[in-house]
Amino acid sequence: MSNIREQYRAVVQAKTPRAFFGNIPRSFIELLAAVPAAALFLTVPYQILVTYLAPYGYAAATVFAGRIGTFLGGAALLLLLGKKCTDGTQVSALCRRNLPLLCFCAAMLLMVFSTYLNGFTYAALHGDLYRHESLFTYLLYFGIYYTTASVISAPRVKKLLLYTFLAAAFLLNSAVVIETYVRQTKMFFAEHTIGIFHQYNHYGYFLTVTVVLSAALTLLEKTKPLRIFAFLSFLLGSASLVLNGTFGCYLACIAGLLFLTAAVSLCRRKFSPGALVLLGILLLVTAALTPVDRTIYEKLFRFRNDVSGITSGSAGNTDEAGTGRWGLWRVTLGEIREHPLIGSGIEGIADILIASSVFHTDRPHNEYLQYAAFFGIPTLIAYLCGLFFVFRSALKHRAKTDACSLAALCAAFAYLVSACFGNTMYYTAPYLFLFLGLSFRTGSRKDETL
Repeated sequence: MSNIREQYRAVVQAKTPRAFFGNIPRSFIELLAAVPAAALFLTVPYQILVTYLAPYGYAAATVFAGRIGTFLGGAALLLLLGKKCTDGTQVSALCRRNLPLLCFCAAMLLMVFSTYLNGFTYAALHGDLYRHESLFTYLLYFGIYYTTASVISAPRVKKLLLYTFLAAAFLLNSAVVIETYVRQTKMFFAEHTIGIFHQYNHYGYFLTVTVVLSAALTLLEKTKPLRIFAFLSFLLGSASLVLNGTFGCYLACIAGLLFLTAAVSLCRRKFSPGALVLLGILLLVTAALTPVDRTIYEKLFRFRNDVSGITSGSAGNTDEAGTGRWGLWRVTLGEIREHPLIGSGIEGIADILIASSVFHTDRPHNEYLQYAAFFGIPTLIAYLCGLFFVFRSALKHRAKTDACSLAALCAAFAYLVSACFGNTMYYTAPYLFLFLGLSFRTGSRKDETL
């Protein structure tokens, strides 16, 4: 406590900017930077315990969490920028060490430029009533959620955040299973289990990162009680995923577990089959729950038929493949070719997709195509380059990577696979950017990056 008082006194009595910023502890800045992630994770139990299920009430909670994160996370970034500006750090060296952030900043600038040229429509300024994704929301993803998470290097802070997320996910998944299959209510159910989200596939995105993060911590956690909790979270998350029936997310979990196998093997410099065992458990859970819900089983055969029909050209209407996604992608690619540099603006292709697609939906159900359609191909390239540098950094520093950073990276990878089949949403997309940020820096690299 006396040390805190001394640090506070040194900051207050500082005579120069260098002394002011220099006396602010890095640990304090990292705690501030953890607020956006903590606030988002805590909206889950809030929605369960306070409102219990108000489908559109979650928007208010998430928006409020975003505002808190923007204010305190932004303060953390300003303090850290002040430290870097006054301690003699060279801008060129800082850029080289933070290539993902540099690419994401380029993507944000391109988003603003694209929106300016396409016009500041109502959707650009406010988003629609369903998704709440305006230009400011997209900037929040990159500028606050990723950047603040990438500041955090302390393993204890990362661990606290990851287990806060797992605890919230465990609470939600337990409530869904109990209400839907024990009490047999419709509180978390609308054709499929939806949790606290608007649609069942949105819950699927949440389950994707839950399953893979739980699997990673099951393998990497050294504390036995936490490792047991992570395994229980994996089992519950796997069961919830199968009962949810989002096939794209199911495929993403399989891909995530295979990536986990490769990542752990590279870090340990020997083959590690643990994730393959967990993959086998996921398949066993799928088989055991198929009599309860056959959705995954039926979609697997439909997927096989769709792929066979598309590759052989024998399908009667290929636009219906992938529950209509193939047709959406075809139309979206046509619109991207029409406006390759600046896109069509936020929600700018909604009417065209509704009129052209089999299922009359307003987005392409592919996040990569969505970025290109909304903001142009250069924005997509900048985004993909940022992703590339995050994973390249993890590969380069694999010998120094701590368990929490590697677990976050695997969760982010699984989300990126699921992004091939889904849309960004104001309450799911932040998880990707938070886990990407948490994976970028390790305690042993704290002086090498921002």
